[in-house]
Amino acid sequence: MLREMNGDRWCLLSADEIIENVRVNRETLRPFFEEEFGMEEYLERVDRFIFFAKNGCGDYYGYRVGPNGTVEGPTVYIWEHEKIGEKCCWKEVAANLSEFITKYYNDEI
Repeated sequence: MLREMNGDRWCLLSADEIIENVRVNRETLRPFFEEEFGMEEYLERVDRFIFFAKNGCGDYYGYRVGPNGTVEGPTVYIWEHEKIGEKCCWKEVAANLSEFITKYYNDEI
């Protein structure tokens, strides 16, 4: 889907936006986490996600990545920036990409 559409200018991010998101998160959030919580917490709460979509309010959708660098499964999670100080700032929103897109565009997320 990324190769076909390269984002939709609304929810789904383009390849360049995905790369930029990783860069910004590492430059902005990594120092905050290292100071406030430690590197382990940064890796668990931020760096273990591949964000491929956004909701326009600062939250991102993505897949969880295991410590070995592989995606843990098709489940899509929301990463909520308002909850960044809490132990868990992410939660499951869809079983897979197809369900995510359907729910998102039907205002069910």
